[in-house]
Formats: sequence, structure tokens, C-alpha cells
Amino acid sequence: MFCDMDRRERRLTLRQHLCLAVVSWRFIMTCKVQVHTCILQVFWIKSRNGQQKNRFCPSNRYPGTSLPLTKQGAARPPNNAGPAQSEHRRSVCPVACTLDLLGDKWTLLVVRDLLSGKSHFKEFLASPEKIATNILAERLTRLAANGLVERYPSSDIAGREAYRLTEKGRSLSGLMAQIKAWGLGHIDGTEARMRTDNEN
Repeated sequence: MFCDMDRRERRLTLRQHLCLAVVSWRFIMTCKVQVHTCILQVFWIKSRNGQQKNRFCPSNRYPGTSLPLTKQGAARPPNNAGPAQSEHRRSVCPVACTLDLLGDKWTLLVVRDLLSGKSHFKEFLASPEKIATNILAERLTRLAANGLVERYPSSDIAGREAYRLTEKGRSLSGLMAQIKAWGLGHIDGTEARMRTDNEN
């Protein structure tokens, strides 16, 4: 009888030890997770503060320089940007500036049509390249804004406007002739079917 009681007590003791071990292991794992979470939060806060300092402090971004602190409401120094920057040009290079104005695939075609004697909106739309109406209107507006084209009341269609090149716009005739000659000489299958006023 005493042997049976000892065995029962031993079994209870083993179960208690196992329960304590499981509870201790769970407690330790929970603590580890909490510690790791706290460490990650600390690193995240530090990295965020570092990014804010680099963002709002130019001297950290450019070592060796310092910027004067301006008072609230004080006037900022004037912007002394050159003409190229104020007009959103890529550079002061004349080739780049000319391409910014004429370098797309439609503008010089409108200039070609104007040089060939076309002056009305429907005449430009009838060209073989089939330019869209919104693109044509935008290109004519841009050319007029830059002094290459001018509008005038049409003598053929009452109440309508016509377009013609200004002196500045007509100065492109030499460039257009060179482009046409280059295309005829270097691109197979090309044919000059339009004649400009200078060629007539």
C-alpha cells in the first residue's frame, strides 16, 4: 500500500515538473518576443528621426556648408535664375532650345504646309500625315506664341481665321529645304510632292 502511494506521489511530482517546465518555456518565449518587438521599435524610431534630420537640415546633407536661419515673415532672396531656367529650358544650347520648339513630329509639318501656301485649318487637316485636330490647334497656338505664325481674318471664308508665317517663321525655309534634300538623298522611297513659295 505504501508502495502505491509513493508511486502516485512520484507521478504527481513528475506532472508538476512538466507543467512548470511548459509554463516557464512559454513565459520565456513571450518575453523574447516582447524584447525583440521593443528593439525593433527603438531602431525604427531612430531611423525615422535620422531621416527627418537629414531632410530638414541641409548642412547634414552637404557637409561643410551652413545656411542662415531666416525669421518668420522675412523676405526670401530673389531668384537669379537665367532665362533658360526661368522658361524651363533644358539648357542654353541653341540646338536643344530649337528642338524644344520644333523637335516633335508635327510642328515642322505644319511649317511645311504654311510654306507650301496652306493657311486654313481644314487645309492642314487634309495633309497626308492626318494630324489630329487637337494637336494641330496646339501646334498653331505654340507657333503663334513664339512669333513664328500670325493669325489674320480669312478673305476666303467669312468669319474664319487664317494662318501665315511671320518673317521669323519664313526664316525656317532654308532649314526645311536642307531637311528635304537630306531625306531625298538618304531615305529610299521619298518624294517631294509639295513645293514651297520659294521654289515656285
